[in-house]
Amino acid sequence: MAVGILDLPVELVFEIAVYLNYPSSVALRLSCRSFYNTVKGPSTYNMTDLLEMELWPFYHPAKERPDNLKCPFELDDFFACNVCLKLIPALNFSNAMMRGKRGKLSNEASNTRATRFCIQCGVRTGRYIRGTQFDYGGIGIRHGLVCKCCGRFKEFKSTSQLKQCYDCLKFNNLLKEETERNARILRNIFGQFSGYPLSRKSSVQGA
Repeated sequence: MAVGILDLPVELVFEIAVYLNYPSSVALRLSCRSFYNTVKGPSTYNMTDLLEMELWPFYHPAKERPDNLKCPFELDDFFACNVCLKLIPALNFSNAMMRGKRGKLSNEASNTRATRFCIQCGVRTGRYIRGTQFDYGGIGIRHGLVCKCCGRFKEFKSTSQLKQCYDCLKFNNLLKEETERNARILRNIFGQFSGYPLSRKSSVQGA
């Protein structure tokens, strides 16, 4: 008769848990409610742990999809970021970060995958400089822009050569219109006074 882990003495399970790495400890705790509340595993983790966990079925449903649907879905497939050390949806990564040497299905060594970083961390740390444009989010192919003015990451609808987000573009256009309007007002004011004679003081000085 096969013996499952639930049939083992609790003390033995605790002893086993001491030797587990972080992903294995999490998997054990998630196997049943009693283990979740009692098993204590490592409290810290690193990128290597996350790279192992991102291949779990829950975080990697693309593995079971047909070959033509292997591209990550923006909210279903999760990837690890080596900066914030989180497993987050594909919506938060550029497409370049999720394919090739950094992709989950890469045959490269894990140290290449370990260089992957999410969009927000890329913007915050300066890896994505202002004016950078890229596709992101996986199969939906969204287009993103790090605004040259405000430095924030924004989605835009086409691969145009814009270097500003729509908010900054709108603000700058309004500012330009306001500046031109004020310039016209000043020209009109100076134009009205341009035909006036010089003051007495100026006339005397001129004489």
